[in-house]
Amino acid sequence: MRAARNGHTETVTALLAAPDVEVNSADGTGYTALMRAAVEGYIEAVTALLAAPSLDVNAADGFGTTALMLAAEEGHTRTVRALLAAPGLDVNAATGLGWTALMRAAVGGHTETVWALLATPGLDVNTATDAGVTALMLSATRGHTATVRALLATLQLALAPRHSCTFYRASRVVRRLVGVRRRALSSRSPASPPSLATGPPSPRSHSLPVQRSRTLPYMVSPARTSGPTFEVHRRSEMFDDADMRI
Repeated sequence: MRAARNGHTETVTALLAAPDVEVNSADGTGYTALMRAAVEGYIEAVTALLAAPSLDVNAADGFGTTALMLAAEEGHTRTVRALLAAPGLDVNAATGLGWTALMRAAVGGHTETVWALLATPGLDVNTATDAGVTALMLSATRGHTATVRALLATLQLALAPRHSCTFYRASRVVRRLVGVRRRALSSRSPASPPSLATGPPSPRSHSLPVQRSRTLPYMVSPARTSGPTFEVHRRSEMFDDADMRI
């Protein structure tokens, strides 16, 4: 375990040659030797462990995290490719909250790792967490443009209505930050905010009427209250910052 965590490949190889070695044993956190080497990106140690006949490449901790997820989250593309080549690997394995290796790579903006995962046969690019968040939503919310383009280039990607929420969600984040900034600036001045009767707001007031808007003007008109586009907005209200937690 310690040899794998520190990338001592020769020591790992010697230990694997010992009789009755427990290659799948886990430490107090539930991490196996393979998981410790994968999270650090020690490709040589990972390769040595993958050669062990009794190795469980899909071993997970108490939260359902696997070695592939750990390597993908850190952007260790070479390690991810080595794990993907292992027989019996479950590329769609998910944690208790529904997070996959693809989601972890996408939320971190590790585009090269995402490409490696997308090239894997059997990958489900449209899988979602328990909160309904996909890899495309995660990368778009974080502003990882290259990763978004990689996901959009996948022919198997289903642009379901919920993906339209991605752009709305990102706009909500921006408007939330603008609202925080406006309140901070307003607290510095004792003057009350100007009303609409007195004319347009002054530059110092930073009064943005779109802060409380529930819809985007370019996605649905204010008079429209039904139909598929309105349904997208209603569904997007279900997402909050808790969706970003792993």
